[in-house]
This record gives sequence, structure tokens and C-alpha cells, in this order.
Amino acid sequence: MDNSQLILILKCIIPGSLTGIASLWIFCKYLTARKKRIDFSMIIILAISDLIFSLVVLVDALYPNALTPHSFYAIFFAAMYFSIFWATAMAYLVFSSLKDRDFDSKKYFSKTLSIILIISICFTLL
Repeated sequence: MDNSQLILILKCIIPGSLTGIASLWIFCKYLTARKKRIDFSMIIILAISDLIFSLVVLVDALYPNALTPHSFYAIFFAAMYFSIFWATAMAYLVFSSLKDRDFDSKKYFSKTLSIILIISICFTLL
């Protein structure tokens, strides 16, 4: 094994595999949960986005010609931007619900998700 293969394993395959396994574990826990509360729904959306991101990284590392460069970058950046913006939105929703006991995060969940999807797509297309 030469240095380039070792670097590929350390930089892409191990982190991508661990992220994918963790995301799948969260997804399985969500499917087996009796009550699917709004907080768990926010986390599962982030886990799905991270799973997509890690799968793209793994596919590109293991099969470099499987995706065209354009499709790789489109999926890579869309998932990355969505994860960043969604985590920020989750933090804001949690902060708002802790600050104001009457704050209804369910009311803002769908709107926030729609806005984050649109922003992520716009950032990806830029």
C-alpha cells in the first residue's frame, strides 16, 4: 500500500464510513421510535443529509469515475450547505423554544425546512 492509498483511506473512507454508519443508526432508531416528536424529526433530517454527503464522498473515493464531476460537486455541496443551514436552524429553533415557553417549533418546522432547502439549492447553483 502506497502513501496515496493510505491518505485516501484516512481522509475519505474512514470518516465517510463512520458518518454513514452513525446516520443509518439514527435512521433505524427513528423508525423504531414509538413517538416521533419534532425534535427527533429535526435530527433525522440532518442525519439523512449527512448520509447523502458521506455516500457521495465514499462513492467518489472508492469509484472515482462513477459520478461525473458536475454531479459529484452538485450533490456534495447541496448536502453540505443543507447540513450547515439545517443545523443552524435547529439551534435557532431550540434557542427560541428555551427562551419563550410559548414558542411552537412545530409551527415553524415546515417553513424552516422549505426555506433551508431553497437556500441550499441557491448556494449550490452559485
